[in-house]
Amino acid sequence: KHLDIMKTESGLTDEEILELKSLPPGFSRGNIVAILELGRTYETTTEERSHPEFEQKAAARGSDSGRIVTEIRRVEYLKRPIQQRGEGGVFKVRIDPNVIPHGWSIPSKEKSNVYATISG
Repeated sequence: KHLDIMKTESGLTDEEILELKSLPPGFSRGNIVAILELGRTYETTTEERSHPEFEQKAAARGSDSGRIVTEIRRVEYLKRPIQQRGEGGVFKVRIDPNVIPHGWSIPSKEKSNVYATISG
């Protein structure tokens, strides 16, 4: 269903969708590949989620999406992928500060290492 939304409401071609869904060269599934800045998490109604603008941003129909949503403010690929075995739940991972894209920062208690919280 998300592909239909991307085609009909965003006007993307199959080729554009494939490019958007593909990882950059050198990146693969099972890697940590990007950094995200999250906004607020809040509860919504089906009516709110069924608004066309919301459906386009979520790439999901209001009736198909969950009632709890989290805003994604920005996202960017890391400079290179990080090999990391997945874990259940939320866990911490040490990240080389050199893979963080320009303009991003992650608070760290350690001076030489950057720690991030990952949800698996």
